[in-house]
Amino acid sequence: MTSGTEETTLTIDELAARAGVTVRTVRFYGTKGLLPPPVLGPRRVGHYGRDHLARLALIEELQQQGMTLAAIERYVQQLPPGLDAHDLAIHRAVVASWAPDAVETVTRGELERRASS
Repeated sequence: MTSGTEETTLTIDELAARAGVTVRTVRFYGTKGLLPPPVLGPRRVGHYGRDHLARLALIEELQQQGMTLAAIERYVQQLPPGLDAHDLAIHRAVVASWAPDAVETVTRGELERRASS
């Protein structure tokens, strides 16, 4: 990793560990176009940054909302190009805000009562 004012860079192992996924998952998402390619450094070592980490967090949130991988691919393809970690965090917050705090089960009678109110 770098220090100071430079962008923090992570190897694929570090990115996977921070995101709570496997290296295989990171590579898979890369082949699906869900993650932009890493910046290649010396010896062709890929370097990932905060934007990659934020995108993985967004993908995780979308999965928690019940979206399929195909739906997530469509969602990610519609994002404007050049989004940074902050922009992706906003998208994640918006998606998360639609999630119910808890699932509520009601009877048909209760549902009819609520609908007629």
